[in-house]
Amino acid sequence: MYIPDSFKVTSREKIDSFMDRFSFGTVVSSDSPIMVTHCPILFRRDGDALRLAIHFAISNPHCKSVAEGRETVVIFPGPHCLQAYFSELVSKYEGAEGLPEAIMPQSMVGQLSSAILLFEIEVTDLEAKFKLGQNRSREDQDLIHRNLALAGNPEASALASFMIDFGGLQPRD
Repeated sequence: MYIPDSFKVTSREKIDSFMDRFSFGTVVSSDSPIMVTHCPILFRRDGDALRLAIHFAISNPHCKSVAEGRETVVIFPGPHCLQAYFSELVSKYEGAEGLPEAIMPQSMVGQLSSAILLFEIEVTDLEAKFKLGQNRSREDQDLIHRNLALAGNPEASALASFMIDFGGLQPRD
């Protein structure tokens, strides 16, 4: 990935926070044809080791590429046993109480878990960039932030917040 120095992110804390907050990603494998799947992703750190937990429908031909160990890239786009995985996933996206039995009965969980394949991908290279105007003057960055914050739509507001939370922009009063 091409990363100009001004956009490069090296802070492990920022990268981990980003992957946790924007955990719906794109998995791309180098097969012929190239395989692409969008899915929720859980990440786990053990010291310096990083592993990503993903799942695909068994009927998805992308399963074969990942199972065979093809080179795989996982993209977190940003501003967006199997039972243990489901519990963690539901807890992350639905809250500590999970889904009510009326919405997701245990029998349905069993049906769904038999129709997917869970993978853990060992991360061998991690690169991150936030392209948030860091190559521009402080005045330009402030102007961009102010215009996004005042734009009146949720996407622009989210990006303005992202500039503060992840881009290192310090708000001026």
